[in-house]
This record gives sequence, C-alpha cells and structure tokens, in this order.
Amino acid sequence: MLTNALVQVSNAAYLGPFFVCFLICLAVVTTRSLHLHRTSRRADTLSVQATHHTPTPRIGGVAIVSGIALSWLMSSTGSVALALLISVLPVFAAGLAEDLGWPISPRVRLGAAALSSLLAIALLGTWITRTDIAPLDSLIAFAPLGVVITVIWAAGLSQSFNLIDGMNGLAAGTAIVISIGLWAIAARAGDTVIAIAALGVLAAVLGFLLFNWPFGKLFMGDAGAYALGHLLTWLSILLAARNPDVSMLAVALPFAWPVFDVLFAIYRRFRLGHRIDQPDRLHFHQLVMRELEIYGLGRHRRTLANPLTTLLLMPFIAAPVIGAVMFWNDPLAAGLCGLATIALYLMLYWVGVALARLKPALALRRRATQFPAE
Repeated sequence: MLTNALVQVSNAAYLGPFFVCFLICLAVVTTRSLHLHRTSRRADTLSVQATHHTPTPRIGGVAIVSGIALSWLMSSTGSVALALLISVLPVFAAGLAEDLGWPISPRVRLGAAALSSLLAIALLGTWITRTDIAPLDSLIAFAPLGVVITVIWAAGLSQSFNLIDGMNGLAAGTAIVISIGLWAIAARAGDTVIAIAALGVLAAVLGFLLFNWPFGKLFMGDAGAYALGHLLTWLSILLAARNPDVSMLAVALPFAWPVFDVLFAIYRRFRLGHRIDQPDRLHFHQLVMRELEIYGLGRHRRTLANPLTTLLLMPFIAAPVIGAVMFWNDPLAAGLCGLATIALYLMLYWVGVALARLKPALALRRRATQFPAE
C-alpha cells in the first residue's frame, strides 16, 4: 500500500501550484508600494506582540490558497478537495477582510472558523466520532456533541496558526512539517487522496516560504493562517475517519505544539486577570527571540533574531510529528508522545522564563554594587 501511494503521489503535478504561489508572492512583493497602505498595518510594528519593525504586506494567504486550490483541482482528490475548498471560504474571507484593514474582531473571525467547520461537516458528512480515549468516545457517540467538539477543535486549530504568524517562517514551517506528517501517515495507511492533498499544501506553502523566511518580505496574514489551520485540521479528521486503523490521537499529535501554545496562552492570561483575546509578548516564540537578543545578538538585531528563532523552534515542533508518523496506528504510544510534548513545552517555557529574568536581575545587582546608595 505504501509503495502504491508513493507512486501515485509522485505522478501528481506540484510544480505548477508551487510556481503559481511563488509568482503571486513575487507580484505582491514587487508592487508593495502600490498597495502597502492597504495590505499592511502600521499597528503591527507597534503592537505589544510585534516581532518586526518594517510594514509588510499581509496577503500571502491569497497566494497560498490559490496554490492549494490549483494543486487539488489538478490532482485526483475529487469531491473531497472541492468540499474543503468551499468550506474554507468563510474563514478565508473574514481573515482577508482583516488583512485589508477592515475591523474584523477576533470573535467574528473565530465565528467564521466555526462556520467553515460546519460547512465541512455538511459537505463531507463526517466529524470526529472517536478520540481513542474510552470515556470521551462514549460521549461523542452522541452525534450533536461530536459535531460541537469537532467545530471547537477545528476553529481552535485555525486560531493557533494565526497566533504564530508574524515570526518569519514559523507558521509556514509548522504547516510544512504538519503536511509532511499527514502525507506520511496517509501513505502508510494507503490513503492516496489525503496523501496527495497534503503534498498540495506542502507545495503551495513552499512557494510562499521563500518570501517569508528569512527576511520576512511577506506574511500569510489572517487569511492564510486561518485557511491553513482549517484545511490541515480537516485533512487530519478525514484521514482518521476514512481509515479505521489510523489513530485519532496520532493525527492530532502533529498539531500538539501550536495547540498547547494557545491553551497555555489562555491559561496565562486568565491567571494574570487579562482578557483571553488580549495579545501579549509571552508566547514561546517571543520568549525565545527576546532571549536571543538579551544573551547574544543585542536588542537591535531583530532581523537576525526573528528567523533564527524559527530555526531553533522547528525541531521541537517537528518532534511530535515524527512521533505521530511512528505510532500512526498505536493510540497508547501516540498519547504518551502527546504527554511528553506537553511536559517538554512546560519545562522549556519555565527555563526560558527563568533565563529571561536572570540577566536583568544580575545587571541590577551589579549596578547596585558599583553604585551603592549613599
């Protein structure tokens, strides 16, 4: 089955979608002076979570979704691809409106993500019906509850991609790693439709990545982040639904790092008494970038610290994806990999916070020693 899947995937046309995405990105970047007033937001460089200093176009999502659509329509993904492309329209449109400067609130965009998932459920006729966790499986056997859980899961994953867009290459790199993981699982399960669809995402995002990393000439924006989150989530849901041997925990595992980053952000803001949708500078990637600046690069080397942060984080983002491919049909092992990812995240975050506090504290102590109060 694996050999047949690889042969069929290798015959699919991916250079076309890659170059379509690449050329659209090139056009956006080379004509930035004509549309930058509309396709970027000055507030992005001034906001509390800003990771760059130069106004940058945010409409790379148009190129990404165009490349994915071309790939899927050119390949043998059939009605699955068409249903997914239709279902992504609400969240893509809401994100694009925000990217073009319309005041679309986070709640409205989250609602659009939920609507996109409801469309996917209606068009595909499937939702999450098992989790490989016995107590939960007995609950979601009740179809309305299963639909609600599916909508919450898919909308939440869309939001997780949106939160990491801004750090050069981080959202795109995460999408690439996840799409490779889903392709590998689908190939092992013999599901060529999902394998081809996953490689279509990979081809399109690679065309965008050349402009997003390392120099950050273009961002995917809300439209691209929400759309990628939606499409990859539904590829994983379909992969488990179409193949009973594939563990639902395994196809959820590739999303472990961005999902836990969102959940930890919600916990952190709630504990600090902040609004859940209020941005901050305490996401894992922001913490890493700040420490690169403090401990080596300097505070005025963000153009280097930003892409370097992505390189440092990618092995940790890829680790649960590797576990998912290894244990694609083993729910227990996949679940243990998930717990290990959570433990690793918490440990590294704690170390990061400790390091971030250490040097300023030492500097204050040194200053107090050199200039004692009279």
